[in-house]
Amino acid sequence: MPDETRKPKTSDIEQRHLTFPVELRATDDGKGKMLVGYAAVFNTVTQIGGGWWGFREQIAPGCFTDTIKEDDIRGLFNHDSNMILGRNTAKTCSLKEDSRGLYFEIDVPDTQLGRDLVTSVQRGDISGCSFAFGTTADEWDYTEEDNPLRTLKKVRLYDVGPVTYPAYEATSVSARSLEAAKASKQAEKPPEKVENQPENREKGPENSPEGQETGGKPAETISDERKREIEWGYKTAERIINRNTRRLPDA
Repeated sequence: MPDETRKPKTSDIEQRHLTFPVELRATDDGKGKMLVGYAAVFNTVTQIGGGWWGFREQIAPGCFTDTIKEDDIRGLFNHDSNMILGRNTAKTCSLKEDSRGLYFEIDVPDTQLGRDLVTSVQRGDISGCSFAFGTTADEWDYTEEDNPLRTLKKVRLYDVGPVTYPAYEATSVSARSLEAAKASKQAEKPPEKVENQPENREKGPENSPEGQETGGKPAETISDERKREIEWGYKTAERIINRNTRRLPDA
């Protein structure tokens, strides 16, 4: 059963907007309208952000499989919880994965919002789709170190639906995710041996303690600067992980 108790924190939500058009379709009884479209597509690389934290992103097939089965997902207009169009637990919003991506159908309510939205879609004023999510699992590829590739493997969906501005947007959560990945990668690097540091020079009879030869290879010593870099990486990763995984209050 979908979990209706977990509430997302605004600071942990990412949004992705697509230019794939939202469409209108008659309901099975012919009396209402359905909004249908793709909120996400698979294996399409898109640039996110820029400057100091820009990266590329793609969505792996299967990314939404678990969340569709387990979570309480809304159909919203412009990600506004006051503009609800449907809900999967109420069977007024349905979602599925196919070979292309995340497909949705929303049974538009016979309300002022619903009627206005139908008119706006028919006129072409509303023309894009979007989804809001929290990352459960992702992978980072640093082949292009200055512009890494993030692959979303598993996410938790919060809502899908039509949006006024169908353009991929960057968020602070995306930036934090990148910084966490960078910090983890930095912390995993092996210590760099600094040849000119006195402590890294091989000791001979003249500089061994009490004039004795060391006999083997000298132990590698991490420079103070390198220690600070590693400590900064771990501390940064810890702060971000704690912020992103803090338990949410019960409903």
